Amino acid sequence: MKTNYGNPSENSYESQIIQPTLMPSHLFTNTQIQKQPLVQVPLVPLRQGHKSQTTIEPPQSKSKVQDSTQLNRDASTLIAKLDSLREIQTQESLPRHHQSTYVQSKSKVLLEFKNTTPKTVQLQQNVFASYVEPFRQSKSISNPSASQNEGWIETLPPQKNYEALIETLMKEQDSVVKQYCERISTLDKKVTRLSQENTNLIEQNKLLLDQNFELNEEISQWKNYLNQSLEYQKANSQSQNDNHIIEQQFDYNNSLLKQENIKKLQQQINSILEQKNTEINGYISQISDQTQLIQELNQQINQYLRNESSLQTMLGDLQNKIKSQEKQIEKSTANNYQANVQDQYEYKQLVLQLESKCGTITEKETQIYELKNKNSRLQQQLLQFSAYQQNNRDYENSLEQKQKEIIKLQQELQRKNQEFITFQQQLSVQLKIKNEESEKIINNLEQALLNNNEELQKVTLELKTVKKEKAKLSMNLMTAGMANLVMTSQGSIQGEIYT
Repeated sequence: MKTNYGNPSENSYESQIIQPTLMPSHLFTNTQIQKQPLVQVPLVPLRQGHKSQTTIEPPQSKSKVQDSTQLNRDASTLIAKLDSLREIQTQESLPRHHQSTYVQSKSKVLLEFKNTTPKTVQLQQNVFASYVEPFRQSKSISNPSASQNEGWIETLPPQKNYEALIETLMKEQDSVVKQYCERISTLDKKVTRLSQENTNLIEQNKLLLDQNFELNEEISQWKNYLNQSLEYQKANSQSQNDNHIIEQQFDYNNSLLKQENIKKLQQQINSILEQKNTEINGYISQISDQTQLIQELNQQINQYLRNESSLQTMLGDLQNKIKSQEKQIEKSTANNYQANVQDQYEYKQLVLQLESKCGTITEKETQIYELKNKNSRLQQQLLQFSAYQQNNRDYENSLEQKQKEIIKLQQELQRKNQEFITFQQQLSVQLKIKNEESEKIINNLEQALLNNNEELQKVTLELKTVKKEKAKLSMNLMTAGMANLVMTSQGSIQGEIYT
C-alpha cells in the first residue's frame, strides 16, 4: 500500500489510515480460527476479551505469556484511543467503521471487532492523558522473544516493516506540528492585529459618532437661530407695518388737526374782521353824528352871534378854538382816535354841550383799549399758532429723521439677511461636506470591519482545518502503532507456533 509522506495534509482520510495486513491463512493450519463480528455491541478491552473466551490453553512459558499480555495491553489502549479520536471528529466526515484484527495469545483465535457504538467519558480522559507516548515507548519494550522472532520478521515483505514507517510518521508529525505551531502563532498574531485594528476602528467609529452628535447639536442650534431670526423678521415686518400704519394715521390726524386749526383760525380772523368792521362803522357813524352836532352847534352859535352882537368876539374866539379843536379831533381820529384828556377837559369847559359826548368818547377809548387787548391776545394766539407750526415742523423733521433711520435699519437688516443667507448656504454646504466625509469614513470603517470579520472567519476556518489535520495525524500514528503492535504480537505467536 502506497502513502504520500511529503504533504500529509493533502491526503484524504482513507489514504492516511494505514490498514494492517495479516499473514495468510495457510500459516495457521495448526490453530483453530474463530471470527465473532460484534455488531451494536460496545468495545470490549483485549484483556477482558481473552478472559471471556473459554478455550483450551496449550502449555507456554511465563516470559512469552508476559510479553503477549504487555502487547495486548498496548494494543487495547491504542484501539481505545483510536475509537475515542474517531468519536471526537467533526460531523463533516462520514461515519466509518474500524475493523481491527487481533490474535489472542491464550486462545490463538483471530477476532474481528467492529466499532459502531460511542464510548464513555472515562475512556476519552484516558485517551487524552497519554496522546502519543505509547508509540514512542513501543520501541523500548523489552521483548525476550525478540531474538527468536528477528529472523521471521526479516523474512516478511518490506510493506510490513512498520517501525521505519512509524519513525517517518513521527518525524513528519513533529515537522507538521512545528509548521502548524508556527502557522498558529502567525494566525494568533494576525488575530491580535486584526482585533487591535477592530478596536481602533470601533474607537474611530465612536469618535465619528460623537462628532456626528456634535454636528447634529450645532445643526439644531442653527435651526433654532434660524427660527428665531425668522420670528424676528416676522416681528420686524409686523412692526414695520404697524409703524407704517401709525405714520399714516399720524399724517391723517395731523392733516385733520391742521385743517381744523386753519378753519378755527379763519373763523376767528373772520369774526375779528367783522367786529373791526362793525367797530369802524360805529366810529364813522359817531364821527358823522359829531360832525352833525358841530354843524348844529355852529348854526346855533351863528344864530346866537346874530342875536347877541356883544358876544361876537367871544364867539369868534370860540369858533377859532372850535376849529382848532375840530382840527385836533380830526387828527386824533386819524391817529386811532387818541385824544388828549386835558384838551377834552378844556373842550368840555369850552363846549358844555359836548360833555355828554365825552362819555361816549371815553367809552370808545375803553372799547379801543379792549380792542387793543384783543389784538394782543390775537397776537399771542398767532405766536402760539406759529410756535405750534414750528413744533409741527420740528416733529415733521424728527419724523423724517426717524424715517431715514428706519430706512437705514431696513437696509442694514437686508444686508444682514443677505449675509445670513450666504452664511446659511455656506454652512449647509459645509455640513453636507462633513456629512459626506463622515458617511465615507463610516462606510470605510464598515468595509474594514467586514474585511476583518472575513479575515477572522478565514483564520478560524484555518484553525479548524489545522485541528482536523492534527487529529488525522494522531489517528494515523495510532493506527500505525497499533498495526506495529499487532504485527509484533502476530510474529511472536507465529514464532511460538513454529516452535
